[in-house]
Amino acid sequence: MSFITGCLVGLGVGTALGMFVTSLLVAARRGDLQGFHPTHQHIKGGLYRLICLAHVEVTYPKDIVAIYEGRDGVIWSRPVAEFDRRFIPLGENHGDTEAASAS
Repeated sequence: MSFITGCLVGLGVGTALGMFVTSLLVAARRGDLQGFHPTHQHIKGGLYRLICLAHVEVTYPKDIVAIYEGRDGVIWSRPVAEFDRRFIPLGENHGDTEAASAS
């Protein structure tokens, strides 16, 4: 188990999700992720890529969080209900901010 995975597990993130996030961070550091392809725009204007939805292991009932990445490569998470309130899907025109603001 890597240091990052261990930290994430210690924060209650669960081993599988921790390992997934760690592999994303390692891939990003190596430059394996080609380009940034945003899927959502924050209500304040920033562009983000939704990576996946995940269950929080230590809550009951299981909370669901959105795991997403900013243009700067930082990985974020927030409850899916909050994500849905604050982010607008970009649709087919990924990265087209004019199309996102026109809808």
